[in-house]
Amino acid sequence: MFNVTLKTSKGDTVIQISALPEVCPFCKYSISPIFKSVALRDISSEDIADMTLKCTNRSCQHVFTAEFVRKWRNADYIYDFRAIPVPHLLRKTTFPALIEAFSSEFIIIYNQAEYAEISQLDKIAGMGYRKALEFLVKDYLINEAPDDAETIKKIMLGPAIQKINDTRIKSIAERATWLGNDETHYVRKWLDKDVNDLKALIKLVVHFIEAELLYKETIASMPK
Repeated sequence: MFNVTLKTSKGDTVIQISALPEVCPFCKYSISPIFKSVALRDISSEDIADMTLKCTNRSCQHVFTAEFVRKWRNADYIYDFRAIPVPHLLRKTTFPALIEAFSSEFIIIYNQAEYAEISQLDKIAGMGYRKALEFLVKDYLINEAPDDAETIKKIMLGPAIQKINDTRIKSIAERATWLGNDETHYVRKWLDKDVNDLKALIKLVVHFIEAELLYKETIASMPK
């Protein structure tokens, strides 16, 4: 809890801020942001305060705005952090060219899920990552067996994963599916895991798929 002095046409106003956001919306690093300025969106109601903050990650140092909403608590008004508005901020995670070549839709869905997460839509972002995983797995299988495309498109994700020959891809994709399903169900099974673990597993699936494709390309281009 700390106080911030706000200069207005009516004079200085001191408002109490409960806590600052702990993650930069640009670099996604955990930070203790530097306070730059604050303004009340509506002086008459004083319901919303917009605070300008600076990322403390040396490789980022972006300035961003955070919203705080006024709440009555402990016989006083306190401004609680609500969200970081990002209407024009679409952080794109890049993926290897080999992945984009056969599953561009996976990349689109993944980045839309990431945009939802950055926009504080944490209740639906996980479902987007789960959908991205399904497109990645099925597009990979279709790339490997194009004659079976129609069958692969129609089966559930679990049976689709069982068609994967590479044991590393299969085992990690299975676990990513477990966490992805948690994001869609009422009761969570993996209580010690969250959407960050799901994203890590998806990226590991991507890594193993790329490694396998690079291996096949190398062997094909350099026969004995």
